Amino acid sequence: MHSMTIPWTTTSKKLRGRGRTTTAEGSIELRCDLPREPALRVTSELALTHAEREATLSVGSSACTLGVSGDASDPHLLHARAWVSDSDSPRGTVAYRLVPDVTRWAHDEAGREHYRHEFAHTKGWADRRVRLSIDVTPREVRAWVDGRLVASWSARNPPPGVAVVHLPEGARPHGPAEVTILADEEQFLPLDLRPSTRGEDFLDLKETAYRGRAPRVYASSLSSDPKRALFRIPRKTYDRVHLVCSASTEGGALPSASVAFIKPERGHTVFAEFSVDPPYRTPKPIMVPLDPCAFSDFLNDPGEEALEVEFCQRMDYDEGRFPHPAGPPSGVRIHEITFETAPVALRVTSSAVGHVFQGTKTPRFFVHLESQRSVAGTVRVAVEVTEPYGRKSKSSAKVRLAPWETRTQTFDLPQRMYGRFGLTVTVSQEDGSRPLKRSTTFALLPRDTRKATSDSPFGLWCFFENHYGVPPEIAAPLFRKAGARWTLANFVVRDDPRETRKRVQALAAHGVGLACANVACIGNTCNAGGNDVDAMIRRMHAMPLVKHWLLFWETFLSRQHMRDYPFDILGKPVRELTPDEESVFKNCWDTAIEYARRVRKEFPEAKLIFGNGHPNFIAAFLRRGFPKEYIDGFGLDFDMFVSSPELQPGPLHCPFNGLFFLKTLQDLYGYSEIPRYLTEAIYCSQSDGWLTERQQADHYVRSHLLGLASGVVLFGMTSELFDPGSEYFYGSYGPVGLLYRAPELNPRESFCAYATMTRMLDRASFAEMTPMPSPGTYGLRFTKAGGGDIYVFWTTTGERSLTFGAEGGSVRTTDLFGNQTVIRNARGVFSLNVSPSPVYVEGEGIHGLVLGTPRHRPGPKTGIPIVRVADLPTWRHEARDDSWMERLGRAGNWAITAPTIRGGFEFSLKKDRTRGQILRVSLSETPGAHPLHLHYAVLRFPGKVPVNGTFSALGVWIRGNSSSGRVLYELEDADGVIWRSVYSDGYIDFDGWRYVQTPLPLPATKDGARLQPCGLTPWATETEHRQPALPVRLTALIIESRTHVVRATSLDPVPDTTFDISDVVGTEEMVDPEIRFRW
Repeated sequence: MHSMTIPWTTTSKKLRGRGRTTTAEGSIELRCDLPREPALRVTSELALTHAEREATLSVGSSACTLGVSGDASDPHLLHARAWVSDSDSPRGTVAYRLVPDVTRWAHDEAGREHYRHEFAHTKGWADRRVRLSIDVTPREVRAWVDGRLVASWSARNPPPGVAVVHLPEGARPHGPAEVTILADEEQFLPLDLRPSTRGEDFLDLKETAYRGRAPRVYASSLSSDPKRALFRIPRKTYDRVHLVCSASTEGGALPSASVAFIKPERGHTVFAEFSVDPPYRTPKPIMVPLDPCAFSDFLNDPGEEALEVEFCQRMDYDEGRFPHPAGPPSGVRIHEITFETAPVALRVTSSAVGHVFQGTKTPRFFVHLESQRSVAGTVRVAVEVTEPYGRKSKSSAKVRLAPWETRTQTFDLPQRMYGRFGLTVTVSQEDGSRPLKRSTTFALLPRDTRKATSDSPFGLWCFFENHYGVPPEIAAPLFRKAGARWTLANFVVRDDPRETRKRVQALAAHGVGLACANVACIGNTCNAGGNDVDAMIRRMHAMPLVKHWLLFWETFLSRQHMRDYPFDILGKPVRELTPDEESVFKNCWDTAIEYARRVRKEFPEAKLIFGNGHPNFIAAFLRRGFPKEYIDGFGLDFDMFVSSPELQPGPLHCPFNGLFFLKTLQDLYGYSEIPRYLTEAIYCSQSDGWLTERQQADHYVRSHLLGLASGVVLFGMTSELFDPGSEYFYGSYGPVGLLYRAPELNPRESFCAYATMTRMLDRASFAEMTPMPSPGTYGLRFTKAGGGDIYVFWTTTGERSLTFGAEGGSVRTTDLFGNQTVIRNARGVFSLNVSPSPVYVEGEGIHGLVLGTPRHRPGPKTGIPIVRVADLPTWRHEARDDSWMERLGRAGNWAITAPTIRGGFEFSLKKDRTRGQILRVSLSETPGAHPLHLHYAVLRFPGKVPVNGTFSALGVWIRGNSSSGRVLYELEDADGVIWRSVYSDGYIDFDGWRYVQTPLPLPATKDGARLQPCGLTPWATETEHRQPALPVRLTALIIESRTHVVRATSLDPVPDTTFDISDVVGTEEMVDPEIRFRW
C-alpha cells in the first residue's frame, strides 16, 4: 500500500442533505482530485458542532456517499449511513457510540453507575474528531467511520476520480484528504488503526483489559470500550490476517496475543493465537492462519452485515466456560493489520432441516463454492464421513472455477447404518495449500413408526426464537423426528392471539402439544404477598389450550431451606422454619389454595401440578397436609449438567435423586398415589470440559429410562431441542441441546439416542426393574402396547458381556442409534455386550442373566508410587468423628446429599497376582446407620508425603464393588492449609479393576504455557483460599463406602461390601479429561 495526502479545495458554500441541495450560511463544500488508481481509500477527518446536521464524504460521481451526524439527546452517539444515489435508501446504517452502553454490564444499579462514572468525562462527538473513509475498488465499495464498517456492497466501479466533503454549519475539516492506494489484489483488506492507537503509531495490547463476563459480551466495535481493540469488517471468508508487530516484555508481559472473531450478545467466539519472535522491539511481519469455517454460522447468514474482530491477550475459559483474555498481559504492539480472504469461500448445506434425515440412508449434501479471486483456478473438494462407531469413508472431486464464479457440487453419501455421522468437507488449492475445513454432523433415522400422540410422556424444552433460536414452523418437524410430543407454552404465546394460534397450529401439525404453563408464582413472585389471583385466572383464559398448569415455578422458602437435609426420611426431626420462612410459607400456601380453587371451578379439565420445584419445598407442604384435591401431580425442577442419573446422593451435584427423595416423602406423609412429573429437568452440558457427545446421549436416555422407572408420567419440558444462541450458550444451560444452535441446528448423538428411545418405547409401559447381579448394571423391562416385552440394559462404567436365556430361538437388539440385529441360537442362550450406552432387547421369556468379566479403559503408561499400601501398619485409623465429613452430610445442593457416619471399616493387606500388595477395605455393620448413610474412615499417614510438582494427577487401581464409594485425598499446602478432594468424581460405581484418577491443582505459569490454574475441580478447603500454595504434601486418605445404593426410587443393598485398592501413584498423564465446569 502507498499513502499520500491531498489538500482540500473549497468550491462552494452548500449543504447537501437528505437527497436535496440547499444553501446554508457557514456550510462548505470541499473537493480534491484523486489519482487515477483502480483501488483506493479516501479518508476525511472532521469535527461536528451541531446535532442532527449531517456531514458527508462522497467518492466518485456515483460510487458512494457516507454521512455522519451527532445525536441531539446523547452527546456520545453518532449516526452514520452510506448510500449510492438516494440517501433515503441507504446501503447501511449504524448507531456508533463513543462510550459503551453499560445497561447490561452489571446486575444492579450500583454496578452500572460505577461504569457510567468511568465514562462520564469521555469526550462527546462535539469535542472530538471523526474519521470518515470510503474504499472504492473495481468490484466493491466499503464505507467506514473511525475504522468501523458502516456498509459494504458489490459494484463495478471505474476509478473514482474525485472526492467531495460537505460540511454543515459549524463543522470543521481537520487536515488534508488522506488517500491510500490499495493493493490490486482484491483479497486484501487493510484496517485503519488511527482511531484505536491513542496517539501512538501502534495498537498497544498491553493497554487492553478484561472487565468481566457481561462487559465482554455486551460490547461491540460500535459501542466503544476504550479497553478493547474491536473492529468491524465486511462479512467474508478470511483465512489469514497479516500483521506488522513488535512487542514489549516489561513487567512480565508476553510477546503473544489472540485474534478473535466474536458476535456481541451471542454465545460464539473463535480465536487464534500468535507470537512475536525476538528481537521484540523491531516491527516484523506475521501471518496468522484463521479458521473461517468455525465462524460459518455468521459467514453464511445473509442477515449478518459484518464480522466483529478483537485483538487481545491470549484467551481461555473461566470456571463457567465463558471465554475471556487470560494469563499474563500481552506486550504485543500492532503496527498494521491486513485481512486476506481465502481463494475460495465454502458453504455446506443439505436437503434436510438440521441435516436430520429420516427413512433414508442416503443423505444429500451441497457444497457451495465461490471464487474470491480475479483469476481462474482448480480446487480439490474432499468429503470425509465418520460413522457413529468411528469408521471413515472418503470421496473427492476437482472443480474448475472461473474468476469470481459460484458453483454447487452435489454429494450423495450412502451409509450402511443409522445414527449421528460426522461430516468434514475440505476445499484446498490444487497443490493442497490454503485448505478450508468445514465440519458438521448429520443424522440418519429409521422410518417413523410411532403411534403415540397425547398419550406420549415425552416432551422437550424449547426457547423457539428466544436466545436467537428458530420459530415453531422450523422447530416442529424436528420435534416430530425426535419423537417428542410436548413442549412448554410460555415461549409459544404472543401478545396477538392470532399469532399465538398460528404458532400453536404449526406445532400441532407435527403432533406437538403444549404440556406445561404457569401464570402463578414464577420464581419467588408469590413470596412477597398481595398476589392477584384474579389476574392469574385472566391470564389463564388468554392462554391457548394447555393440559398441565404449575402451582409454583422455581419457588423456595429460603436458600438455607433448599440446602437442609430432610432428616424425617431417616426418622429424625427436621429444622423448624424461621419466622421469615413461615411468612413465605403462609403466603405460598394461601395463594396456592385460592388459585387452585379457582382453577378447579373455571378449568375443570386442567391438571394442577404442585411444582415445578425441589423436594424440600414440596416437603414443607406435605408436612402440613396440603389438600390432595388440589394436587394432580408433583413436579420437579432440576438440571443435571455433568452428573449421571445413577450418581448417588453425596457431596457432588446429584439432582436426579430428587425423584427418590420425593417418593420417600410422599410415602412418609400419605401422598403415595399422586403421580410424579418432571416439569423442567434433565439438562446435560456437552462441550470441551463437560460431557462428550456420547456421554450426553447416554445420560439423556438413562435419565428418561430411570425416570419412567421412578413413576414419572410426563417429561413435560425436559432436555432441550437445540442450544440457545445468545450468551446463555456459554453457561451450564447452554450446550444442552439435542441439536446444536441455530441456524444450522445440526444433530448431536443425543438427538439420535432420544429418537431411538421414543420409538422403541412408543406406547410402552414400565413393568419392573429387572434384578441384576451387580448394582453397577441396570436392566429395565417395559411392556409393549401390543404385547411382548422390551428390556433395556446398560452399565454405569465400563463394558461387560451379558448372557441370558430366552424362548423362541432368537432375540432382537437395538443399539443407541436405532440399528437392529437379530441374534439366533437354537439352544436359547444369547450373549451381548453391555456398556454405558443402553441397548434394547426384544425377546420372549428372558431369564438367567449372567454378567461377564468387566472391561475398562487402560490406565496410565507410567506412574510413580508415592503411597504404598504395605505401610498400612504405620497409618492411624482415626477413631473420632471427622467434623468436615460430618458437615458434608447435613446440607447439599437442593438438599440432595447423603448423611455421613464414621463407618465400621476393617483394613487388611492382601496379595494380588497382578497388583502385588493391595489394601482390602471391608465395611461391616455400623451401629446407628441408616441405609442412606455414607460411611467414611480417615487413614492418616505418620508423615507428610511430598507430591512432585510435575504430577498432573494422583491415581489408584481399585477393584470395585459398585458401592459408589470413593478414595479421597487430604493435602497440606505450603501455607499449612488443608485441602481435600471431596468433589472428586472417582466413584466406585464399577466392578473389577479400574484405574481412578484425581487431578492435582496446578498453577498458571508466568511464561504463559498454562494460562490458568487447573486441576482445582475436586479440591475444597474450609478456608477462604481459592487454590493451594505449592508444593503440597499428602497427609491422609479418606475412604467412603455404602451398604445400599439408590436405584430409581428403591434403596437396594450392595451384595459385596469389600473392595481393594493398590498403591497411590503420581503421574503426569491424564487418562480421563478433566471435567472443568462442574456445578
